[in-house]
Amino acid sequence: MNKTIKSFSSGRLLNELMETKTINDEGTLVKDYTFTKPSTAASIVARKSSNGWKMWKKKD
Repeated sequence: MNKTIKSFSSGRLLNELMETKTINDEGTLVKDYTFTKPSTAASIVARKSSNGWKMWKKKD
């Protein structure tokens, strides 16, 4: 699958992760990858601009 995703700031990283088969077409990370910021990770998972500090919550 060679789709170009440009609709959000992490789109380039998502394309790279898909090309290197780090993330599959369903959006599941299949290889280890360390994100430098929670918002980048959230954007990749949501496939849109997201605030990682709000998206990642710990259950109390």
